[in-house]
Amino acid sequence: MPEIASSDVEEIVEEFELATKATTPISVGGLEEGSRTFRVSKKDLPEEVFIVDTDAGREIACHPHIVGGTLEALCLKAAGDSVKAMRELSGLRRGAVDTAAVVHILRAGPGYRLLEPIHEQEPKLSLAEIVIRPRYVKPSFRDHESVRRLEVLHSDFTQIPRDSEIAIVVPDTLATGRTVVVSLEKTLDQVDRAGSSVRRLIVYGFISAQGIKVVADFAASRGIPASFFCIGDVTGLAYNGYDMPLYGLDESEWSKRSQLRKLGAIVDESTLTKYLPEYVPGLDQPGDWSSRQTNVFTGVSWEPGGISEHLKHNRDVIQTLRALSKDQPWFKPWHEEIIREELEAIERVLVDLSAEEDL
Repeated sequence: MPEIASSDVEEIVEEFELATKATTPISVGGLEEGSRTFRVSKKDLPEEVFIVDTDAGREIACHPHIVGGTLEALCLKAAGDSVKAMRELSGLRRGAVDTAAVVHILRAGPGYRLLEPIHEQEPKLSLAEIVIRPRYVKPSFRDHESVRRLEVLHSDFTQIPRDSEIAIVVPDTLATGRTVVVSLEKTLDQVDRAGSSVRRLIVYGFISAQGIKVVADFAASRGIPASFFCIGDVTGLAYNGYDMPLYGLDESEWSKRSQLRKLGAIVDESTLTKYLPEYVPGLDQPGDWSSRQTNVFTGVSWEPGGISEHLKHNRDVIQTLRALSKDQPWFKPWHEEIIREELEAIERVLVDLSAEEDL
């Protein structure tokens, strides 16, 4: 892992306008060693935006070669600390609400592995699982901005309790926020029909500032307090409305418009210094979340996530980002080292997958 000079850190912060002064550390009990929680304070964001910085979250965000069972184990670790923060900061506990209703937006949502730590840490809190699968009418892979309408392919609201005070918990990749809003509209309608009420909305995952604004505005329109728990940082959002980098050039805008645009996240400087030696600048932190998983539930059946496609896509994007970035004044030899190591790791995983398929 490369050593990075403090002057290089300062240059990255300035070059990409990273909001490192918008975070304040807050105390949450029982976190794993090295984990920290921050409150985000920005005028254009709601009050209850938190960042949970964990070693597991960093590995997931920085290394697209992490897939399958390894990803699953890291997601459980990251979720465990995040649930501790939710219980302490957002009232996700028995006594504050009757039921925690986890809304799994298919195919990707269950991969965040939030159900298990909620049950483990709050065993007496009633749990309900809601599944819903919205889909963009037009193919949307890496392009949410051109989409005009979403449709719901499948939903199951049978576990919504009657006459209950509910905390709705949504583990999801929140980019533009559109998918979450559509899912919440359907869910809230069913909650009303059950005679229950929503006391709080909690969103967890890789989350962009734009996504926060969209979902917070929707929640406010329904009179529901909302809090957001972001893995590592409040991400930037690329031109395609899909990629969520920590910092770097917008590969999607270059591909569509041949224009170079810099993107930067909201991140504590202590977190940034841990991410910089591992992160490929410009790379989407969550990746295609469902494709990183071995198998995903469609609402009807299980199907392969698409790991090979995910790896090959990221290999191509990293190579493009290298070509776009290598002549920029901020690009350093340690950037090249990070890129080389991640490309080699991707190739190793692809070779292993190919060997498994041949057995």
